[in-house]
Amino acid sequence: MARKKDKSKTSTELDRTKALQDSLQHLMDEARQIRAMVEKLSDRDDAREVTRLLKRRSREEAWADDSPATRGPRTRRPN
Repeated sequence: MARKKDKSKTSTELDRTKALQDSLQHLMDEARQIRAMVEKLSDRDDAREVTRLLKRRSREEAWADDSPATRGPRTRRPN
């Protein structure tokens, strides 16, 4: 009969497995931190874009309010 293979791990295999698990956990933690930083940056970029669009809209509204149709008759300023 064939001998059954010993499935128990040696101490070096256990050490190697533990080291790989630790390394994997470290990489997963780093990936989580990177994702958080990317999320912050994209939120900041989104906020900048919203601010830029609001400023543009504000300028356009101010320009529209200054149009001759809404401004009324021009009067000359004395020198």
